[in-house]
Amino acid sequence: RKTTRHSVLSVPEAVHDGSAQQVPTVVTLKQLLKRWPCDAVKLNIEGAEREVLLSMGPRAWGPGVKKLVAEYSFDVFPRRREYDELLRHLRATGWRVH
Repeated sequence: RKTTRHSVLSVPEAVHDGSAQQVPTVVTLKQLLKRWPCDAVKLNIEGAEREVLLSMGPRAWGPGVKKLVAEYSFDVFPRRREYDELLRHLRATGWRVH
């Protein structure tokens, strides 16, 4: 079974002990792509992929990103409606979904 115990996203199966962890630097994907343009992006961010992808508009990817690979965790977001919403968003922002 997949766990998201090290995720910063509050997900249904996550159990946190209440302790705080210091994160040195946090940037959005949009900020990261502005700093370091690239032609491909692979997301594996422990259940937060959906929220990150939904936050990205068509211009947020910049001119260079041609390939996107991301996993979708049905164990974290089991509703088909949420998956279909993400696919619609990706298509609306110019991605071909396979």
